[in-house]
Amino acid sequence: MNQNTSINSEDYWDSRFKEDWELKKGPQQSRFFAQIAINNLPRWLINSMRCDALTIADWGCAQGDGTNVWLNYLPARQVTGVDFSKIAIEQASHRYQSLQFINEDWLCSVCSENNEPFDFIFSSNTLEHFHNPFDTLQKISGRARTGIILALPFNELERVSEHFYSFVKENVPLFLDNGFRLFWSRVIECQIYVRQNGMVSKLFLCIYVQI
Repeated sequence: MNQNTSINSEDYWDSRFKEDWELKKGPQQSRFFAQIAINNLPRWLINSMRCDALTIADWGCAQGDGTNVWLNYLPARQVTGVDFSKIAIEQASHRYQSLQFINEDWLCSVCSENNEPFDFIFSSNTLEHFHNPFDTLQKISGRARTGIILALPFNELERVSEHFYSFVKENVPLFLDNGFRLFWSRVIECQIYVRQNGMVSKLFLCIYVQI
């Protein structure tokens, strides 16, 4: 990787996906946290999404491994993976051909070709990569009709180099500018998963909805 590449830039992640994402067990991480999140979501929500054919976009899907976990619960036509890395989306599309993947930067309005919203947005371990994650959340919330499901590292006070923000109970907003409010949340212990540069011991899982 080019040493002059800024951490968390598009070039940075393209290089990660080409060079060491799999070596550093990125796919396993994606699957693990997606499964942890789904296992702990309210059953009524999963049932409602399936019965009412609600669509969900996995924003920041990387190579699609976490997106694919959703196929155990929802039909493929309801699930889409989204990432700003062209390399990641090419890899995901090749690996999981029954799913739809979109290469778009939702934070850059001029870069988006499809403004059609999804019923839900799901994002796992993505917002911590931003210096101002709740500004980012406000921007992507416009892509959701009904709600947003977030899985965030919690109380990560000693951050790895790619993480720019720590989520604690005092800084999680109750309301978003688009009218969504924090409806449900849970702190999940997940100490069994050890990352290369440390351990994510807790995950904050939450749902924002339009009420």
